[in-house]
Amino acid sequence: AAVLDWLGVEQVHIMGLSRGGGIAVDFCLEYPKRVTALVPVASGVDGLEGWEALITPAEQVASVAMEAAMEARDLDALADLEVRYWADGPGQPEGRAEADVRERLRAMIQFTQRNQPVEPTHERPEPPALTRLGEIHAPTLVIYGDLDESVVIAGCEELARGIAGARKVVFPGVAHMVSMERPAEFNRIALEFLAGVLVT
Repeated sequence: AAVLDWLGVEQVHIMGLSRGGGIAVDFCLEYPKRVTALVPVASGVDGLEGWEALITPAEQVASVAMEAAMEARDLDALADLEVRYWADGPGQPEGRAEADVRERLRAMIQFTQRNQPVEPTHERPEPPALTRLGEIHAPTLVIYGDLDESVVIAGCEELARGIAGARKVVFPGVAHMVSMERPAEFNRIALEFLAGVLVT
């Protein structure tokens, strides 16, 4: 909101992937008059209950391995594990995603490792977003891949159900990095949706 104020921009279409999608949803709840369209991509949602029970054995194994690499400060191993998890998808064969997607994601992860010494946080609305989805009236498009982790898929399904009139597009054979794996198709779907949004 502060950046938009500085730019002199009153209203926006807002899109975010992963944690950015959750932040976009929270922003829409906090500043509803400023959001003309909402596009959460591979997004979680605050307030999802029982998410621990959704975790698959493959996701649990990957989580334990990533935590061990983090504790050991083995950042190269951590980057490899995260690429497998987020690019290939939990339980998918290593290298399922194309090499350029994997390498671009690895570069992003390593940049973050070098430049972000602590886990980022943002102020989350209270009560949590999941209990307030009925307050969102902006045209909404929810996008995710069917190879993503179970908690992300559940969160996206809740967003699609809970936001009145929300559209949902599921990319088959795609994990978390939807816009990187299928950029042309992703851009076409998102731009067609936004082109149909009436801004007053």
